[in-house]
Amino acid sequence: MATTPGTTLLVIDESPETAESVRKTLADYQRGQFVVVGAADAGAALAALPDSAPPALALVFHRQGGADGLRAVAALRRPFPRLAVILVTDQRDFGALVHAMRLQVDDHIVREEALASALPRIIAAAIDRSTLAGRIEERRKAELFARRKADAVRELIVTVCHEFNNPWRRSRSARTSWPGSSSPRQTGSSWPP
Repeated sequence: MATTPGTTLLVIDESPETAESVRKTLADYQRGQFVVVGAADAGAALAALPDSAPPALALVFHRQGGADGLRAVAALRRPFPRLAVILVTDQRDFGALVHAMRLQVDDHIVREEALASALPRIIAAAIDRSTLAGRIEERRKAELFARRKADAVRELIVTVCHEFNNPWRRSRSARTSWPGSSSPRQTGSSWPP
């Protein structure tokens, strides 16, 4: 699993008790130590983040009092495009799920699951998927860069070879027709000998 001691998790819900419940649920989790940052909306969550490291996951509760959880997801995606996000709803809302898929939410759970013993495994799986997706993207970028670099080297070699060949062609054409004289083809001579 990709969690390390001090892995930051955002919990965005209008109720401050939710962050405390998540903190208690994760306290017994043996594989990693989580720092839970609770906030009522995305702006407050971003302001409350420690400066040391970006968050590993956001647990966003949908249909909050004043703000919509999907707007919070969109606001979190701007500064952290690879952030793993789990959307928590009170019930299965398929309209919200479709919108969440457009926002590339990593997982969806019902509120009862968020406060159950399965939460640590769900969080670990979401963080692992996000980390793996980031590594795959970095690898693709590295391969694309290497491919472009090889193409540039190939183009340079072709250009250098072309430049070597061009003066040779000019010197051959210079031998066949001397300045100030008529072309060997016009005089009928067999130049060059």
